[in-house]
Amino acid sequence: MEKKGRNASSLKVYNRALLLNIIRKNRGISRIELAKMTGLTKGGITPIISDLLRLKIIRECGTFNTPSGRRPVGLEINPHRFSVIALDFKRVKYTLGLVNFGGEIEYVEEYQYRDVDTFENIFEQMFSSIYDLLIKNEGKKIIGIGVTAPGPLDYKNGVIVCPPNFFGMENIPIKRIFQEKFNLPVYLDNNANAFALAEKHYGSAKDYRDFIYLAVDEGIGAGVVINETIYRGRGGFGSEIGHTTIDINGPRCSCGNYGCVELYASVPNLVKRIDSAVASGRSNSAFLSRIRAKRPLEWNDVLKGLNLGDPVCREHMEKEAEYLGAIIVTAVNLLEPQAVIIGSKLSACGEHILNPLKKYVYARSVTRNIHKPDLYASNMSYGALVGGATMVINHFVDGDLGEYEEIL
Repeated sequence: MEKKGRNASSLKVYNRALLLNIIRKNRGISRIELAKMTGLTKGGITPIISDLLRLKIIRECGTFNTPSGRRPVGLEINPHRFSVIALDFKRVKYTLGLVNFGGEIEYVEEYQYRDVDTFENIFEQMFSSIYDLLIKNEGKKIIGIGVTAPGPLDYKNGVIVCPPNFFGMENIPIKRIFQEKFNLPVYLDNNANAFALAEKHYGSAKDYRDFIYLAVDEGIGAGVVINETIYRGRGGFGSEIGHTTIDINGPRCSCGNYGCVELYASVPNLVKRIDSAVASGRSNSAFLSRIRAKRPLEWNDVLKGLNLGDPVCREHMEKEAEYLGAIIVTAVNLLEPQAVIIGSKLSACGEHILNPLKKYVYARSVTRNIHKPDLYASNMSYGALVGGATMVINHFVDGDLGEYEEIL
């Protein structure tokens, strides 16, 4: 009898997760449509839906016309039922946010690191920010904390292993530290995977089963989704695409490899290359030269130059497309994804990077005469925060609600 009870309980958790995930993806879906999609009977669906409505995890959202004239009531996630604390931990700053159950940003704050900062006082600042956030939102039901950080990291155990150029951090048990501080479930993943999760659940990649999210920022990372699941490799360290060699005789990277694409195409290295060309007189740009006479160039200067049609900015964007195109072609030939999404800071370049990138990738991928992947820039704001929150929401949806009894 005990075994049967456990099996029945597991089946209930599975069916509830199945229904919740379909409702998340299909706002306004009716009970009849749920039955058709899942194969569950009315008797199997009704008690689960009633329970979710009673707990206010989902809500009814109006009626819809059908050919038979009936107007079934639609269902949707109740976005305001729960909230998640999301922390995006980067090499130059951290961003803290509160994200609701529907993946909507409710609050954001940023802290730019100072030259004198160590990871110890950065952690103290983060703890202080989270305590303040909890106090300001005392009435909200917080179901967990989602933390994103540069890899490599051990996502299963919640440990930042040894990211290059990251305050010398090594084997930092983020999950244990934050759980002890805040007594909430904590989940950790790398920034690029978080971006991919956000796009899959709340962005433009909902209908793709296989895609690559290429995050180009202070470093370069990839969130690879295969069969609607994040690809992690044997030990969870997969998709460190920024440390793919594009020049076997190139300089040594902090990761220990040589000629990594991150050394050429990360945003700081792109800006450094343009700054050097203008400062040395190798490239002639009246717009950039006026700025360079006063100070070194910054990323916003490059973006402004692109929008003004500056020839030097455009020339270097063509070169950027070659560097990134080399690793994208390799990834496309290996994995044959439906789409490649350019995200993080570089997405702000829009067509200035997409046009030369498409030209390069579509001319060189082995399937170019059969089909081509969609290639576009993400337009999601604070995608890493949304992705960090999605980790927590996924665990809530797929898990046993008994674990959250105190807040239900």
